[in-house]
Amino acid sequence: MERIKSLYSEVKSIFLTCFFEMTLQIKKFIIFSSITIIAIILNSYLPYILIPQLQVPNTQVYFYQSGLNTFYLIIIFAVCFFFSGIICSEFRDKTGIIIFPKINKYKLIIGKYLGNLTLVTGVICIYYLSLALIGYNFYGEPISYRLFFSFGFALLYALALSSFITFFSSFMKSAKGTIVITIILLLFVLNIVDTLVMVIRIEFEPIFSLNYVRNIITFILDPDFSTMDRYMEYTIGDFTIRTWLTPSIQGAIIAFLIYMTIFFLFASLLFKRRQL
Repeated sequence: MERIKSLYSEVKSIFLTCFFEMTLQIKKFIIFSSITIIAIILNSYLPYILIPQLQVPNTQVYFYQSGLNTFYLIIIFAVCFFFSGIICSEFRDKTGIIIFPKINKYKLIIGKYLGNLTLVTGVICIYYLSLALIGYNFYGEPISYRLFFSFGFALLYALALSSFITFFSSFMKSAKGTIVITIILLLFVLNIVDTLVMVIRIEFEPIFSLNYVRNIITFILDPDFSTMDRYMEYTIGDFTIRTWLTPSIQGAIIAFLIYMTIFFLFASLLFKRRQL
């Protein structure tokens, strides 16, 4: 009985921290939710209504793929703004310690992590729900079940990103610095690395790259995904270049989980060395 009470007390403290963090970040959630709805209306609805010459894609799948082509940007910015200060701001402001002075610092960070992850999941849910409703408006029933697969991979991508950004938050001095560094890495540096790998080692699948692995979010919508070619080859002079399009389902899941585990582990080790 004592062990049950102790477990309940620990879970309760994490839950309260999670709830407090969600309350603290609710303004960010409202902002990103509004941006998400506006973005999908501007990208996937108004153009087909206001421009008569612009035809709705022939199939529901193509419509969903076009609607998700740039969604990764919303995920990146949302995760950056929610997770950038998860550790570094706690060392600076000690907000959680002030509210919960007796809480273990690991429970504090776990609670904050789960709270922010819940809000990011909410943003992703809003985008997919909005996309499904617009698709239903244009195509009627049925809504492709593969949209749920895409949603699942979007959540895995957000999980991997959250650990990646938490890692930087564990040693950066400010949330702003974390945001700048991670956005530069995700939007520019990794793209350069991917290009170099494509040119130098044409047989090498860049499964290490989050920018590559996230492609499965859109490609999984294709009904022929299991049999489609996952790369294209073209020749420039004496060179043959292979461009990888998407990882396999198993490869994507493994890559996302490895990213999530490794960077969360590194973040924990660095966090352990710092004192609140």
